[in-house]
Amino acid sequence: MYIYILCFIINISNFDIHFYLKSTNILMIRTTFRIHQRGIDPSYTKPWNQGEYTSGMGSGFGVVVGKKKYVLTNAHVINTENSSIKVVKWSSSKKYDAKIINIAPAVDMALLEVSKEFWSDVPILPLKTSPKKGEEIIVVGFPNGGDNASITKGIVSRLSPMPYLHSVENMTIQIDAAVNPGNSGGPVIDIEGNHVVGIAFMHTADAQNMCNMIPEFTIQHYLKEFEKTGKFNGVCDLGITYTNLDNKTQQRVFLGNNEHNLKSGALVYVSSNLSIKPGDILHSIDGTKIQNDGTISMSDTYEILDQEDMEEKVPYWHILRTKHPGDKINIVLYRKGITHSLKIRLYTGPNWLVPRTNNHISLDYYELNGFVFQALNHYHIISSKNWRLIQYKDSFKDFDDHEIVVLVDVKPNESTEGFKKTSTMILISVDSVKVKNLSHLRELTKKGTIMLLFEQDIIFAVEKN
Repeated sequence: MYIYILCFIINISNFDIHFYLKSTNILMIRTTFRIHQRGIDPSYTKPWNQGEYTSGMGSGFGVVVGKKKYVLTNAHVINTENSSIKVVKWSSSKKYDAKIINIAPAVDMALLEVSKEFWSDVPILPLKTSPKKGEEIIVVGFPNGGDNASITKGIVSRLSPMPYLHSVENMTIQIDAAVNPGNSGGPVIDIEGNHVVGIAFMHTADAQNMCNMIPEFTIQHYLKEFEKTGKFNGVCDLGITYTNLDNKTQQRVFLGNNEHNLKSGALVYVSSNLSIKPGDILHSIDGTKIQNDGTISMSDTYEILDQEDMEEKVPYWHILRTKHPGDKINIVLYRKGITHSLKIRLYTGPNWLVPRTNNHISLDYYELNGFVFQALNHYHIISSKNWRLIQYKDSFKDFDDHEIVVLVDVKPNESTEGFKKTSTMILISVDSVKVKNLSHLRELTKKGTIMLLFEQDIIFAVEKN
């Protein structure tokens, strides 16, 4: 008698668990949408061309900003502001028109607006602090290969820095759940199925079981900035490049007698910040000590993570990625053996000479009797065989409208006859006047015979009527 009753209870429990798991899966799927994108991808190296038609699919989910509901997805799913976007719910074939509200390539996120009707039966899961290493997560989305939603499970592997969209470095969380094309923009959900802890956005093609998600704290940062300003201005940075002080000789020269390890920091070697000079040692930001390898301990930084036992090492700039433009920070640095305490107001940046995100790349170009010029961008560096362009990749602007002007095309005509162009070439000067930017080039070439000086001392005369 007792044995039968016990079996009956166990069966009921199994039924409850099965029902719970099934209902949880349905809830997660209902929160996730398929996104269809169609548009024209501009040619950033030949802007006079129309560009290529593009189409693709990704995933997204709902968020609340203020009192308004939006679809959140990856910036690379939307591609450009001129894209046509449709959003489809999990149980429907109806495509809802979506308006692009914001695209933020620096953090690879975008916000879409859809009609109120869309949200009638859509649950929105709240955000929750991203899990620790070893904890389980669930990835929901619409990867290529089928029309139905996919649910995969994995664990958190580690926290690591990575360039979002191959441009601006931010922190990511590595996971081993399957993330494939089409999953991008979909939610990463805690194992209980009740909260969003990240966004699936990138897989590592040359490694097994290595995928990445945008952490919850980066999502929160983006949404707070959008709620406050109605846009996302970009990530904050000091506008410096640095090197490690791991070498003992370097430590002795730049840090002096340091027996008790009281001094440490990153050695600045290029700076666009007026308050920080090359040769300075950046020691701390808002009281957080910077180690000689340029890292800080995650557990020393913010209460936002609520993980006191988390001793992950992260680059010092992660502190800056949590700040908003206009915020002030306190820094301590060593300059020629003297300690300096400074208060610095942060702005978006750094002020890179070569734009790193598509929304900062100009499609402007200038043609001078068959010679076509454009401001250097990172697509020129990637596609050109001119290795000398790489020197500008990590350089800062010397002034606000500073650009490197490059020759990107030569059309065959009488003016260009005899000119031999082998690759993208840097224009140095016009009639011995150094070219500041593309607009300056226009001013210098109004009329008459013009002498162009390119890199490697290549000189060519052009007649401008």
